[in-house]
Amino acid sequence: MIKRIHQQDEAIQQFVDAAFNTLRATYKPNEKAIASRSENQKDQWELWGYFQGTQCIGYVETRLDNHDLQFRTLAVHHLARRRGIARQLLAAVQHAYPSSKTASLWCVAETGNPAIFEAMGFKTCQRFSSEILVLLSGEPATEVQMRRTA
Repeated sequence: MIKRIHQQDEAIQQFVDAAFNTLRATYKPNEKAIASRSENQKDQWELWGYFQGTQCIGYVETRLDNHDLQFRTLAVHHLARRRGIARQLLAAVQHAYPSSKTASLWCVAETGNPAIFEAMGFKTCQRFSSEILVLLSGEPATEVQMRRTA
């Protein structure tokens, strides 16, 4: 079941942190990103979860900016990957915003995620060297903005 989460509890935060641990083998946010995230409070974003029974196995945050539905913090439990959870979650959440004309997200090229999002109908809008995300080598990560029509 996919539903809006009205308040993020400790178990969901632990799930999201664990899901992002695999990405931390590729890149990490720098101090500027961490400070920015603190300023950009979660109350500006709506939280959604994909639940299997009572366990959250998929998660995404959204906000509607004009007619663009923005996704961030997409996470799928490592044991539930490659089962279409992310695709189902994004589709259901986008359906909940009938005024959205497009959906957009950001990802890091070095993770291989752009290919996954391309398979979901997203197209690359822009790519650039990040000022806030750093590869483990110390080089800037490549940020990719992707968008699809509703």
